[in-house]
Order: sequence, then C-alpha cells, then structure tokens
Amino acid sequence: MQLAESAIKVEEYVPEYANFEKLCKSKQELSKLNFYGEVDSKIYEVQQHIDERKQNQGKTDSGIIFDLFYQILRAPNTLTLMSLNLLASELKEQRNRFVSTGEMAKQLPIQKNLSLELLWRNAIVCGTYQVPEVWRLIVQRYYESMVAGFPFETIDDDNFYFHHQFLSNVLSIFGNKKILVVSVIGPQNSGKSTLLNYMFGTFFDVRDGRCTRGIYGSFVKSNRKDFDYILLIDTEGLLGVEREDKEFDRRLVLFCLAVSHLIVVNMIGEVNESLKTMLTLCADSLKQMNVNRVPEPIVHFVLNQKADLNIQNHQAAIEKITSDLKSFDLSGMIHIRQETFHTLPNAFKKERGLLNDTSSPCLSKAEPDFIELVQLLCGDIINSALKCLPRTSDQFTGPSQWLKSSITIFDTLRKFADLTYYRDINERRQDNKVREYIRAKLIEEFASTYREQLTAVSANKNEREIEELILPEMEKKQKDLNEDLENRLKLLKTSDTIRIRSRQFLRVQIIEMFNALRTSCKMVSERAQVQLLVQNGEGALKQLIEEIGAKGIVMSE
Repeated sequence: MQLAESAIKVEEYVPEYANFEKLCKSKQELSKLNFYGEVDSKIYEVQQHIDERKQNQGKTDSGIIFDLFYQILRAPNTLTLMSLNLLASELKEQRNRFVSTGEMAKQLPIQKNLSLELLWRNAIVCGTYQVPEVWRLIVQRYYESMVAGFPFETIDDDNFYFHHQFLSNVLSIFGNKKILVVSVIGPQNSGKSTLLNYMFGTFFDVRDGRCTRGIYGSFVKSNRKDFDYILLIDTEGLLGVEREDKEFDRRLVLFCLAVSHLIVVNMIGEVNESLKTMLTLCADSLKQMNVNRVPEPIVHFVLNQKADLNIQNHQAAIEKITSDLKSFDLSGMIHIRQETFHTLPNAFKKERGLLNDTSSPCLSKAEPDFIELVQLLCGDIINSALKCLPRTSDQFTGPSQWLKSSITIFDTLRKFADLTYYRDINERRQDNKVREYIRAKLIEEFASTYREQLTAVSANKNEREIEELILPEMEKKQKDLNEDLENRLKLLKTSDTIRIRSRQFLRVQIIEMFNALRTSCKMVSERAQVQLLVQNGEGALKQLIEEIGAKGIVMSE
C-alpha cells in the first residue's frame, strides 16, 4: 500500500507504465489541439514531449509491481484465476480506504488507481520489453481469464488507449470461433452492468456513480449453432456529471454502433432526449466512415424501472425516434423498429430484516418479475441477431477479425475529430453549408486573373517589396471576407460553436492562400532576375565576339 500513500513511489514501482501514461496524455493533448486556432509553437512543444517519451520506452526497469504480479501469473491456471479474483477484491477494498467516492468518479492518478486493471495494464506495457517466454505467459493467462468469463479492458479510459497488439495475440488463441457482438450503452446509473449480469451471468462491476470506465468486454459461451461466443461490450455511463465530455460520449456510441451486431440502449423510465439526439448524430456519422463496419446494427431500447410495462403507452416516443431517422435519411444506418422497444420493472426491492428494525440498513433483494422478464428479453434480443448476422461481412465473424476492424474504427475516431465534434445533426449540416460557402467564396476571390495580376506586378520587385505588396492585400481580403462571413452566419443562424470554428477556418485558409501567392510572386521575381542576367550576359558575350573578330585574334581551345 506504499504506492497509494506516496506519488513519489510511482516512478520507482511502475517506471515503465508511468512513462507510458505520460506519453498517452501528451498524445491526447495533441489530438485535442485545434489546428485552426493553435500556435505552431504549442503543437511543436507537445510533439517534443511525445518524442521524448517514446525514446524512454523500454529503457527503464519494469519495477517491483510487475515482478510481484508476474509471480502470481506463474502459478498453475486454476490457482492464478483464484488469486487474481481475490486480489481484485482486496485492491477494491484498499482503494476505498484511500479514495473518496467523489474522487472515484474522476481521473485517478496512478498511486490511487489501485485495481486489477492497472496491474494488467502495467504487465502489458512492461511485457512488450520482456523475453518471449514472459510475454507468452502474460498472453496465456489473459486468455484464460477471458474464457472464464471475467471482464477485460477493451479501451483504457484513463489513457484512451487500445492495447490492440496485445489483444491481437490473446484473441488469436480463439482460432476460428464465431462471435455475436452485443453492446450496451446508456446514461450513468441506468443499470447497464446490472442488466448484462442478469441477462448473461457476467461479472461486470456494479455500484452507484461512475462504475464502468472506458469500454470492457466479456465472452459468454453460446449453445447455439450460429455462433460460439457472445462478446458483450459494457461501456462507461453516458451524460455523466463527473466527466461532462459530450464528445467522448459520442465516441463511445459511434464505436459501439460500428463494431456491434446488436446494441442495447438502457434507460431509466422515458426515452432520454439527449441520448436520442446523440444516437441520431452517431447514426449520421456512420455514413461518413469509409471503413468496414457492421451494416445496419439492430438497436434495442430497454426502458427499465417502469411501473407501467405496457410498451404501447410509449408509442409517441417510439414514433418520434423512427421519424427522426427517416427525416435525416438514416433509417438504413441502424435498425430500429416497434419490436425493438422493451420495458422492465425495478431490479431490486429494498427490505428490512426479520425484526423490521428501522435503525438497521435496508437489504436489496432481486425482484422475481425482473429476473423472469430479463431472461425473456435476453432470448428476444439474441433471436433478433438472425436478421443482422447474414448481412455481416467476415471481418466481424471471429474474435481476431473483429479486433482488426475495431482497431481501424478506433483509429478513425481518433484521427477524424469531426465525426464526433458536433452537438447534433443540424450543427454538422450548418458547418458543411458554411464551409462550402467559404470554399466557393475563396475560389471567387482568388481567381486566376487576381493571382496573375499580383504575380505580374511582382516581377520587378525584391523580396522586401513583395512582402510590402502582399501584407496590405491580405489584410484587405481578411476584412472583406470576414464581413461577408458574419453576414452569412447570421443568415444561417448558426450556433456559437460553428461561428468560432468557421472564423478560424476562414482565417487559416486566407493565410495559406497568400502563403502560396507569396511563393509564386518570389518565383516570378527570381525568374525575371535570371532572365535579366542572361540578357545582359548575351549582350556582353556578343560585344566580346565582335571585338575579337575586329582584332583578327584566333582563339584556341
């Protein structure tokens, strides 16, 4: 427990992982920088930090935490799984001593993030630089934990990192097994993990507040002929007050829509308007992704903790969602129908002991009706997969193939921030209209006649004079185009986000256009100077020849 008590111990106990975490944080910082609005020096500074961290990889000792964890992994299989399960419980108990409930919901530093996930991350990072024998054992033990049904981290939330190389080694052991991928998404504290645990008998962590962090997976053995395993994806709660990162929420939803055959949207009570907007936007983003993905995944809505289980009483909300998808031409992106909406009662009932002592704490007891209805729901959801599986390509049939496609999708989400940048579809379409307008305006303003006139004037000017010519022109264009843009933004009634983004976009485009013009002007000026030298040289050479001829001098080689 020394690690939890002192941040100084981090570099000593987990040096390789500490460097890895700093590298990930720098990469996240770089990805969040707005290249339209940031100063180049800031981008360069962050890139320097990234390069330094990369150079330090594999150059330090793995640390005592790795050594101790590896000793546990070296035990026989059954003993290892038992030890890891006990260790996870012990770490959770100890973490509760050092970390308050409020802190638990936030991004924890290494010294306070006592968990089995942290130990596995450290082992994965350090194992990369170990001898093959050590690496193979880490891979094998992780596979055995997966097959036993224990949850595994798919996307590391703390570092927004996908350990794809390691997972590729692990999932390859499954061979040609077929899988059905089911994801569950929903607001924080809506009971997603509880729903999965009762539907499939999994072991996802359950508690109040921010429980699941990032994305976790769990394999469940299937007794059906269509697939050998069900891969369950449990995601961090959306719309959480602790994170307050709508863009991260949209990334989670879009990732699940792209890699899953079935998606379960779990909500308390009524259909959440914010979640509906997010789902519609992410369905639109699927159209923008030029990568292999699951075509038209089936989306099931579960309205839980309902006293009234009659789904017909929610007809208005159902019709609103389906009509929105049709109006935005998205009905072919995700499959939502009347039969994909379900209701569930409360999962638990609070009861007091036999003596009904009001001073004693209440006990939560699972409701029999909930258990029965959840099992029926599980059957309905799995049976609906028969509609989705036939249209799914081979890239999503086995664990290894699924992982390869998921890596591509994850990288696409990281590289193309526009996929999850916007608040809703209308904002995205506003931005598209404004950008098209800016592009058309720039083509008009920087027509070939304007460029040719500017370069022609530069023919007899030096570099300083060219700069004196360019700067006033650029300032005038910026002023005129900015005024024109503001009028356009008012006409379209764009959001503040789009206004700021459009101004930055226009500014950078004007600067780049004049940078290109400046280069062209300098080239024309240099070419004119060379021609002048050649002309002067020709005259001098002609005069020399005439003088030599007049004197009658014969020149030898």
